[in-house]
Amino acid sequence: MIKKLLSIACFAVLAGSMNAQSFSLYYSFSSVTGGTATSGYTGPVDPTTPPSATGVTSGSFTAVGVSANSTANQVFSFTNWGTGATTGVDSYPNLSGTVDPNKYYEISVTPQPNYVVTLNSMSFGVSRSGTGVRTWVVRTNKDNYTANVAATYT
Repeated sequence: MIKKLLSIACFAVLAGSMNAQSFSLYYSFSSVTGGTATSGYTGPVDPTTPPSATGVTSGSFTAVGVSANSTANQVFSFTNWGTGATTGVDSYPNLSGTVDPNKYYEISVTPQPNYVVTLNSMSFGVSRSGTGVRTWVVRTNKDNYTANVAATYT
């Protein structure tokens, strides 16, 4: 079971005391190397310098509760994900719909002093193997990660 997160871009409106501006954060995973810890990658934290934007501090992309190392270079690809269905089943009505709260990808975006962040949209690219994750949700710390944020797949 492999889930590859190829890229993520977060789009939001950044509002200061008088101005508002949009920003984009693109995670390239360019420093991720696959294999064991001796391959230059020492855990499920993207070693690539996090992207930056005026008014926000972005954290490193992190995988929680999955394998210790990416399985490929320049992608966030980890094993030990649940399938959410019988292996090979992709039909939405046959998916379990359950989310394992102990396995997830995490990113933090924090407003700098005198700035406020309003998240208006977020997009990300995902590919998977035939036995990889079939469903996903987006959650925030607004409610301690309990409710799914409205999201669509295009």
